[in-house]
Amino acid sequence: MLDGQRLVAEAIGVLLAEVMGLELLAICDRPGCVHEAFSRSPADLLVMDPCGSGDDWISVVEAMYASNPAAQVVLRRMDDTVFSRCPALTHCTFATLEQTSGWSDLLDVLQAWKQQSHVLPEGSNSRPCLPQLLGIDRLPQREQRLVLELGRGLLSKQISQNLALTPATVGTYRKTIAAKLGVSGPELVRIAALYRCWHSARASGVLPGC
Repeated sequence: MLDGQRLVAEAIGVLLAEVMGLELLAICDRPGCVHEAFSRSPADLLVMDPCGSGDDWISVVEAMYASNPAAQVVLRRMDDTVFSRCPALTHCTFATLEQTSGWSDLLDVLQAWKQQSHVLPEGSNSRPCLPQLLGIDRLPQREQRLVLELGRGLLSKQISQNLALTPATVGTYRKTIAAKLGVSGPELVRIAALYRCWHSARASGVLPGC
């Protein structure tokens, strides 16, 4: 995965691993890092946002294609010249996403790629966290704020101080939110961490809302 914004790339990478069940070889913010990853293990798929990296991304695509001709690329389109500048893209591009594409568009593309590539056994659940992530979006604002604080790894006492709530109220909120999402208390902490990544990625403008 190549993205010039390291923190955004890490957030998206965690989400793709958790929500889509993909095995990540590397999350990179520079082409050299991707070359190092390919030298360790060929990739089946490259999710790439080449904006801001000049034409260095071309060598990444060429290296991927050379190491695994069956590999494919999901590309955030820059302009109409990308295919003429990098002929290898003609052979390995699975899909292109516009700059305004949202998180759900990326999920749909990756789901289609997984089905075509037979990555998961038939009948497996490829989006185990997505209903909960979308459910948090529908929570009242105060409950969403609590989820974001919980996603930072804070204890209930710390959250109560940050949100000007009593610890007992925080505990009640946590039980209420877990019940609404249909998850256990420990699972809520994991979902909250994922939601914080998702929230940060969308706030950056790289992943618009669904």
